[in-house]
Amino acid sequence: MEERWFQVGDSKPVQEGDLTLRVARLLATRLRDLGANVSFVRNDDEPTTAKRPDDFRELARKVLIRNGVPQPRADVLDSTDPEKEKTIRWQSEILFYRYSEIRGRAALVNFKLHPDLVLCLHFNAEGWAIRLVRC
Repeated sequence: MEERWFQVGDSKPVQEGDLTLRVARLLATRLRDLGANVSFVRNDDEPTTAKRPDDFRELARKVLIRNGVPQPRADVLDSTDPEKEKTIRWQSEILFYRYSEIRGRAALVNFKLHPDLVLCLHFNAEGWAIRLVRC
């Protein structure tokens, strides 16, 4: 979703969510050693809410139409598709994770966990150019 991963050559792709959870677990160990009670809003790569992107397809279509895309395409052609943000798939995924999933996690924090401190980890998974520097 949202191309939240990167890959160098033929290596295994690095997924943002997997990397974040791995770092959170490492950090949790250190915090617990210091006496902190540590809770997670998620413990695996599954969403915290029951909703999924397909649940937002009709709303995504309406949003696109309202925003000037009278006949939105159903799906993205490929990662280089210049019109991908105007597809129902792209918009339904955004509605899922930027609204449903993020709000679901916030509800867990605010209404169930009640922490004294919240740490939100985030990585930007994007490719980078390899540059050679001669000294």
